[in-house]
Order: sequence, then C-alpha cells, then structure tokens
Amino acid sequence: MANALQDRIDTEIIVSSYNSNLFVQKIKENNLKYKKLNIRSLSRNKKNIFLYIINFIPELVFLTLYFKRNQFDIIHVSGGAWQIKGVLSGWFARRKIIWHLNDTSMPGFILWVLKILSALPDAFIFSSENTKKYYADKISKSSYLYEVIHPPVNTSRYCDENIAIEPSFKKIIKDKIVIGTVANINPIKGIDVFVKMVAELNKVRNDFLFVVVGKVYENQISYYQKCLDQITNNKINNITFILDVFDVRSHLKSFDIFVCTSFSESGPITLFEALSMSKPVVTTKVGDVADFVIENKNGAIVEPGDYMSMAEKVINILNNKSVIPRYKQKSREIAISKLDVINCAEKHLQIYSDVMKNAAV
Repeated sequence: MANALQDRIDTEIIVSSYNSNLFVQKIKENNLKYKKLNIRSLSRNKKNIFLYIINFIPELVFLTLYFKRNQFDIIHVSGGAWQIKGVLSGWFARRKIIWHLNDTSMPGFILWVLKILSALPDAFIFSSENTKKYYADKISKSSYLYEVIHPPVNTSRYCDENIAIEPSFKKIIKDKIVIGTVANINPIKGIDVFVKMVAELNKVRNDFLFVVVGKVYENQISYYQKCLDQITNNKINNITFILDVFDVRSHLKSFDIFVCTSFSESGPITLFEALSMSKPVVTTKVGDVADFVIENKNGAIVEPGDYMSMAEKVINILNNKSVIPRYKQKSREIAISKLDVINCAEKHLQIYSDVMKNAAV
C-alpha cells in the first residue's frame, strides 16, 4: 500500500528489529523508507510475553519520543488489535491515529484493553465487513470515522500469465492434478482439515499432488508434528510442505485448485492472491469470502471443518472440466475489480484526507 501511494504521500514504515528480515526485504524491493526500532510485538509465546511486559514502558517512552521528534501527521497502526503500543505512543505524541483492525478472533484480555484504548484513535480501518461486525460492540465510541478496506493485491504482479513454475518443482508435478493452499501452519488455518480432505480425495483418484506452502513458527512445531503424524497414520504419500517461501507466486501458478481450510479469517490475503492468479477456489466460509468466491462462478464455499464437503466440491470442479476456464477468468476479473492495490490505495488516501480535515475543524 505504501508503494502504491509513495508518489502522493510521504510514508515511513516502522519495523521491529525482531524477526522482521522477510518484511524488510519486501520493503527494500519496493524502495520504501523505513526505520528499524527495538520494539517488541505481543505474541502467544511465553518468553516473548515476559519480554514484552518488562520492556513495555521503556519501549513506549522511546516510541513516543520518536514520534514527537518526527513530524508525522498520522500514525497508521497496522497489525490488528495486538498493536497496543503504537496506539498509546501515537496518542502521547499528540499525533492523529488510525487503528487498522484485521482480526475476527482475539483473546479476552486484548479485547478488554482494546475497549479502553478505542477512545484514542481518530479513525479505524477494518479489513473486512466481518471484522467490522466483530468489533462493533468492542469499540467504546458511539460513533467514529471508519473505512472497510480489504487486503490489497498487486494484480499486475500476481498474474498467472507472467509467472513460470520453477523447473525443479515442475519435475515433481509432471502430469499430476495439484491441489494447494498457502497458509502459516497453525490450527486456525485448519491444516489438519486439509489433511483430512486429502485422505478423502485419495479415495476417489490417484493422480493428485497436494501442496502446503507456509511457515512453521516455533510455538506451532507441535501442531506441525501432529499434522505429519496424521499424514503417516493415513498412509498419505502425495502431500508436500514447502516452508519459508519468500515469493509464493511460482507455487500458486502450479495449483489447479486453491483451497482455504481456515476456521477464522478477515481476508484471507492468500485467497485473494490466488484469485488474482486466476485460480478456481474452494474455501471455508470465513471473513468476506462470499463477496469474492461465487458458487458455480469461480469456486465453492463450505462450512469450516467440513472436509467431506470440501473434497466433494473439488471433485465437482474437476469432473466439469468445461467450467474451469470460466472459473479462472471470473477469479481474475473479481481480483482486478475489487481487490487491486490501486483501488485500495484510493480508499486509504480518502480516510487519511478525512482525518486531516477533521483535525483542521
């Protein structure tokens, strides 16, 4: 988003020094201005929670002083309800604040803190209508400025025609039908459900290759092992995990059908990228997917956890080969018309303008 707006507004991205190498790499690729600061983000890891708590006040003071020294008009707090420090430091620095919320499931303590701090921002951005509904009774203000902006996709970059499958992976695929997903390996993403779907589909035909592209964080190693054990117990030998991939486009290119098995999502951005890459999609009913995946037009939607229906929908698409070109075209059209980064950038620019107008009143 910063890249799409860099000719129109001056943006500096504040990046945590901890575990941000991939993010910094993306920023550098786009020649964006950024600053690395020793600011910790809250996570579910016990050690990180301890370090977050004992460093909270010093880091809050440091960030507040940094905002004061630099003449920022707006502090755009991205990353969801976890980003308490950014909201507080922006308020202490007397800057305008936009809190960007992108969650549909949060621990009770975080929601309690958010309700208290929700009086501070000048505006909110919700990453889906579902997110807006989730936070409707959790924001203490009776009325507030907001915009619903879905996670954007650079549809020029995520274009099936412009991407090649890596030669090494092409050898693995051969003449297989590739069913894939892109997701971090954790229970919310339903990777165990994906494995159950695989077991069902393998009962129907033997020419599948299943691919999971994602990342295993330290606190999810046991869940990843559970999924591997599940694969072994079901005697599945046609599923591969491709981990720590920086650019997923060549793998998306190889998918015949993209599958999303999540239990909770706001976007999900990987599904939007798959649409941009002209993929038929079978997804669980999460976030605002019903606005982008249309039954019998470009895919199918099932209830979260329903791996049997998911397998059935995949087979239905494959058994009706004549519809696949139409599905692919429709997915691409939806991505360009509703999710392109240029459209989303204009919405960001509008809410920035509205916040500054209110400041001048």
